[in-house]
Amino acid sequence: IPVEIIIPGVQIDIKVEPGQIKDGVWLISDSTATFLNTSAPPGDSGNTVIDGHNLTKIFANLPYLSLGQKITIKTKSGKIYNYTTTEKYFVGPDRVDLVSPTNSEQLTIYTCWGLFDSQRAVVIAKPV
Repeated sequence: IPVEIIIPGVQIDIKVEPGQIKDGVWLISDSTATFLNTSAPPGDSGNTVIDGHNLTKIFANLPYLSLGQKITIKTKSGKIYNYTTTEKYFVGPDRVDLVSPTNSEQLTIYTCWGLFDSQRAVVIAKPV
């Protein structure tokens, strides 16, 4: 499972903890990024989903990430996975399709954004 996410282009380097959806609520950390435990692990075919609060110490800079930027995921086993950002969206909270399972390997990073966190900033990256 992922234990660290590094996004040099927007000065993000934080720990990642596992999290889950319980009774329709996404339980995420107040101090780290959160790996959705029902999503694909890095390196596997599918969607690896990492969420985090729109806080300075977590993902406040994520919406400023440009396409083509590098993202590195370190796992508990010591493996390193590199990705390049390919898509970025600002959507309503109902766009859960962006964090749904996929047939090919991708990384999806998700945070709140906008006035009163009414939107979501979503970055999608593909393996290098």
